[in-house]
Amino acid sequence: MFLENEHKRKEILTETPGSVEIFGTSWCAKTQIIRRFFDRLNIPYKYFDLVDNPDSISKLKWITGGYTSHPTVVVDGQTLVEPSTKELELIIAKYR
Repeated sequence: MFLENEHKRKEILTETPGSVEIFGTSWCAKTQIIRRFFDRLNIPYKYFDLVDNPDSISKLKWITGGYTSHPTVVVDGQTLVEPSTKELELIIAKYR
């Protein structure tokens, strides 16, 4: 696993995805876990709160083909609906 120690963590942070968007809600535990995952890795992201910003719902529906599943994460154009942190680790591993 690539989060074993501080040296490896710094290695990951040398390159980060060009864009990360997270669609979710403040009351969704999984959304908050994913946000903390990116925060711990110092990977910047744009967060769209579906409750506080209803306009983001239409953008999410466009991305997912009409669904409002959350959290939805878009990493450099690759969409992951309700991903686990393990899935996210695999996606960002290519940026090491």
